[in-house]
Amino acid sequence: MTAKRWCRKSKILKGIIGSTDKFVTFVETFAPPVPEERPAHGRFDFTPENLSAALRRIYKLRSRALHAGTPFPFPMCHSPDIFDGVAEEVPTGLAAGALGATWAVDDTPMLLHFFAYLARGALINWWRTLVPADAHGGRRG
Repeated sequence: MTAKRWCRKSKILKGIIGSTDKFVTFVETFAPPVPEERPAHGRFDFTPENLSAALRRIYKLRSRALHAGTPFPFPMCHSPDIFDGVAEEVPTGLAAGALGATWAVDDTPMLLHFFAYLARGALINWWRTLVPADAHGGRRG
């Protein structure tokens, strides 16, 4: 395929590909605030760089699960440890093992319940931008 033909095809696909960037930008744009109640251990680092890296890692894991049948790391799907009544947001320790496999802490950017917090918050915040402020008697949510 010639370079010129490739450029034409890539322009056609531009709106279709780039799903990772679209996902990351969406969550970064509409992310909920840092939770008020946080664990003493296993806190997620909310810096923009860390949030972006974690979201990219999760999207990559999602793609592997969908396209290659590779399951999410077990620690992401396991119920979180609770410290002083608050669930950890990221795994603590150096690694976790189950079912004959081992995952380094870097393999698990956040735990499932915390990803659900981010995803739910982003969707609600996005939805609120679609509803006029004066709809429903001025109430939002």
